[in-house]
Amino acid sequence: MANFPSIFRNCTCIVDLEGLSMRHLWRPGIRVLLKIIEVVEANYPETMGFLLIVRAPRVFPVLWTLVSPFIDENTRKKFLIYGGKDYLGPGGLVDYVDKRFIPDFLGGDCYVSSFSNTVFFPSSTQCLWKI
Repeated sequence: MANFPSIFRNCTCIVDLEGLSMRHLWRPGIRVLLKIIEVVEANYPETMGFLLIVRAPRVFPVLWTLVSPFIDENTRKKFLIYGGKDYLGPGGLVDYVDKRFIPDFLGGDCYVSSFSNTVFFPSSTQCLWKI
């Protein structure tokens, strides 16, 4: 396994919203999202680095308008939203995540097998996790 420190200070997550549409904006789904955010805020407030939302479709502002008032302001500041391909340019993903950990389909070096959804890092052929 890769040499990760045994203690980490925070975690930055990339969320790919490609394919999100109005049919996904249903009440139970929004409740689940709010519950996840509530648990993270209550139990891990300082370990959340950034939440990088990429390929956000035009419908995303509707969801954000519904959800964001329920998110603590300090947490809300950690959300970075990229529409289209602006995550590739200046201020994009590589400013927050090392390129070797960004999936190849988002412009990084981390190979993701489309057959098994298995993640491989370029320095090793060892599988670290499944998506």
